[in-house]
Amino acid sequence: MGINKSNVMAGVKELQELFKDDMWIKSPEGGRDVLDEDKYQQAFPRNTNRNKSWTTEATRAVAFINKNHLDLADMITEYDWTFLFPNMVATEKTIKAVSTGSVDSPHGALQVVYKELQAAAPIVANRKLTVLRTCLKIDTGTWVVAEISLDILPSYCRRLPSGCLIERISNDKSKVIWVEHTEVDKSLPNQMFCDHLIRSGFAFGAERMAAWLERFCDKRSHMDSTHSSRKIEGPVGFITKILLNRGSMDSREDRVDGFGDCMVRRLFENISPNDNNFSTLLWSVTGPEDLKVHVNLYNSSANFEVAGAVVAFHVKHSPSLCLRWLEMHANSMRKLCMPRQYSTGGDPANNISASMIGSSDEMLIKEVNVNRSGSLVVWSTVSKKAFDLISHGKRLSDDSVLISGFSITTDGHTTATNTGGSVITLVLRTLVEGGQPLQEKRELAISLITTAIYETVVRVKEALDKQRPPSPRERLTDEQNKANKKPKFLTYQSKSCKKSFDC
Repeated sequence: MGINKSNVMAGVKELQELFKDDMWIKSPEGGRDVLDEDKYQQAFPRNTNRNKSWTTEATRAVAFINKNHLDLADMITEYDWTFLFPNMVATEKTIKAVSTGSVDSPHGALQVVYKELQAAAPIVANRKLTVLRTCLKIDTGTWVVAEISLDILPSYCRRLPSGCLIERISNDKSKVIWVEHTEVDKSLPNQMFCDHLIRSGFAFGAERMAAWLERFCDKRSHMDSTHSSRKIEGPVGFITKILLNRGSMDSREDRVDGFGDCMVRRLFENISPNDNNFSTLLWSVTGPEDLKVHVNLYNSSANFEVAGAVVAFHVKHSPSLCLRWLEMHANSMRKLCMPRQYSTGGDPANNISASMIGSSDEMLIKEVNVNRSGSLVVWSTVSKKAFDLISHGKRLSDDSVLISGFSITTDGHTTATNTGGSVITLVLRTLVEGGQPLQEKRELAISLITTAIYETVVRVKEALDKQRPPSPRERLTDEQNKANKKPKFLTYQSKSCKKSFDC
C-alpha cells in the first residue's frame, strides 16, 4: 500500500488551522462551535463538482486531561481506540504499521487503520473508514494526533482531516482540542428522532470523543491516586488485558473497577453488533419506525446460546433527570444486600458497586458512568464464585457474563435556555433456556426478550411522563447536595417498572 507522505503533512497542516478559534463561530444552539464554511473554503478549496447531496459535519471540543502530554500523545497514538472510546469506536484494526515513531516518543508514528464509528443507537448505521493515523511533535509540550482518509471512493461518508491537539499545562495535566470533520451523504434515509442528533454533529462529533477521553483519564487518575501500582499475573484474556492496561491492581476495588471497564465495552458492542459475527444464529428487527427492536440470538464462546435485544427511543426529559430515575429503578429491581460502592472519579455520580441479591448465591455488579456528553448504567449478575475470581484478577470467558444496561444522550436540541430531550438506548441479554425442541426454544427466546424490551420502554416512558419538574426549593437542595458530593435522587417510584429490569 503506497503512502503519500506529502498528503499526510498537508492533512496535518489543515487540521492545525482547524484548531484555531478564528475558523469557528458560536452557534445560538447551546453555544457550540460551528465551522465558518466560507473561511474554510477559502483556506482549503475543495472540488465543487461533488454531488450536491453531500454535506459536511464539523465539530470542535476542548477537554482538560489529568495526564502528562507525552504519555497522552503516546496513549492516543498506540492504544486500540475501542478501549479508549468504546462509546464511539465500534471496531478498529491496524492494517499496517508504516512507522512506530522515534525511540523515546510517538513522534513520526504512522499507521493504516480500519475503523467503524457508531452513534450508540442501533438504528444509525456505523461509519466505516480507512485512515492514516500519525503523531507529530510540533514543539516542546505540543503534539498533534491526526487521521487522514484513505477512502478513495467512499460509499456514504469520508473522513476529512480530524484528530486532536495536545498542549502541556503542567507535568501531569494537558489541554486537548479535538476536531471531527466528515463529509456525509445527506440523502440517506431520515432516521427519526436521531436525525437531528446526526445533523447537528453530536452523534459522531468531537464532544463525545473529548468527553470520553476526559472521563477515561479522570478515572485512571482517581484510581491510581488511591492505590499503588502492581500488574497482575496470569493468562492475558480480554478482562485481564484491560486490567493490565490499568496498571493498578493492588485491591479488590481495582479489580472490580477493571471488570466495570469490561462491562462498559461489552454494552457498546451489544448496541452496535459486528456485521461479521459468524456466531449469530437468528436476527430480527421488529416494531414501528420510532421504536425498532433489534434482536439477535447467538452462540457464546462458553458454548451456550444467548438472546439479546437493543432499542433506542426518545423521551422529552433531560438526560440528567432520566439518569436519576433509571438508576433509582435499576437499584430497586431486586432486594440488594451488603452493597459495596466504590468511587471511580471526582464526580460522585461515577461509581461501581457490588451487592448480594437477597439470600441467593448471586451478586449484582453495576457501574454508573457520567460525562458531559452523556451517561450510562451497566450491570451484570454473576455467581459468588465468579465474583471471587474477578476480585482476584482471574480470567473469565468473554461471553460467560451477560451484560445489560442503558445509555443516555441528549437529543441534540439543547439550547442556552432548554436542556432538551434525551435518546435512551436499552440493552437486555438473557440465556436461552427450556426443554423445548431447539428451533421452538430459539423462537420462544426471541419472542420473550422482544416482549420484555417493549414492556420496559412503555413503562419507562409512562413513569417519566408522570415526573414533575423539581421545585425551586428542590433544585436548591440538589445543588447543595452536589456541592457536598452527596447526590440527591428523586424519590418517585413506580412499582410497575420493577418487572422490566428482571431480564
